[in-house]
Parts: sequence; structure tokens; C-alpha cells
Amino acid sequence: MYLHSIAVHFAVALFVVAMICEALTQFTGKRFWKLVTKYQLAAAAVSALLAVITGFSDFSSIWATDFGLSNLKTHLVMGVVFFLIVQIMANYRFFMEKMLPPKAFTAYLVVGGVGLGLLLGTAHLGKTCVFRYGTGVDVVMVNRNKMEEYLKRLYRLENLPDPTAEDSLWAYEFSPYNDTLYTQTDSADIHIPNQPETESEQPQKHLDNESH
Repeated sequence: MYLHSIAVHFAVALFVVAMICEALTQFTGKRFWKLVTKYQLAAAAVSALLAVITGFSDFSSIWATDFGLSNLKTHLVMGVVFFLIVQIMANYRFFMEKMLPPKAFTAYLVVGGVGLGLLLGTAHLGKTCVFRYGTGVDVVMVNRNKMEEYLKRLYRLENLPDPTAEDSLWAYEFSPYNDTLYTQTDSADIHIPNQPETESEQPQKHLDNESH
């Protein structure tokens, strides 16, 4: 069971809500929104920690293609950077705000904007790993294993040879298995244009022409 796909949603939602509350704090100046922002950031920091822990745990055992693994490593690095940004922002609101000069608040807002953009990019890359490359999808893994067993039996091989650079170029796109490629169509629904006339229709047409 992959727990990262569960934990990461809390980190995403809590950080986005924290940024919305931060914007409301700046526009309204109310202390209420400032308090909500602080505790939202604290919750986001804890959720981001859980997302990183489960991410590393799943990464050590997850199934992935070569391209999926490459994207997954980038996703992992981006996730760690986002985690550090959330920790810095939460610590600033709770501990460092009173100790640092007011100008530091501008840097805090800039870091928040960078964190929000990084979060969206990280989430998009995670989606790409799953929906484009089938990372962690058990059905794709089973079908790939079946394909390898079929090739071994077909060519009477004990093990498949390692792919070459040329093989990797040809196999750039990873197409998932699709068992609904063909559908049945009722022949009565098929329209054939320019269908020739039957013999029974030709005499009737000839008689109609003579009557005119």
C-alpha cells in the first residue's frame, strides 16, 4: 500500500489554504486571519513531513519504467525543497517574526510565492508519473511482466537481454494496456454509400422510366 498518495493531499490543501489566509491577512489587516495562517502553516509543515517520509518509503519499493523513475526522482527532489520552504515559513510566523526586521516579511512573501509555484509543479510531475508512465500502477506492472514472460517463451530465452540505447529511443512512449480496443457494431447500423441496385429493383426502375 502506497501511503504517499494519501498524505500528500493534506500537505497540498493545507498550504494552499494557508496562502489564501495570508492574502486575507494582508488585505483585511485582521488578527484573526493572521492566527489562522499560523496554524494552517503549522498543519501544512506536519503534513509535508509525513508526505516526505511516505514518499521516501514508497520510492524504495515502487514499480516504475525508466522514464517514470527519472521523473519520480525529480518529483522527490522538488518535494523535499517544498518541505523545507514550508518549515521556514511556519518557523517565521511562530518564532522568527518578532526577532527579524520588518523587511524580512517581504522575503517571507516571496518565499511563499515560490513555494506555491513549486507545489503546483511538484503535483503536476507526480500526476505525470502515474497517469503517463504508470508508476506504481499494479495493472501496468502485471501486463509488463506478462509481456516479458511471453517474449521469453516465444524466443526460448531464460532472460531478456538488457535494452540498448536504440531500444530506448524506440520505446520513448509507454502505452498502457488496453483491452477495449475493439467494439462490436451491429451491421444494420453501418451505412454503405453508392450501394449497387439489386436485380429486383432494376426492372421496376425501367418500367417507371417507360411510363414517363
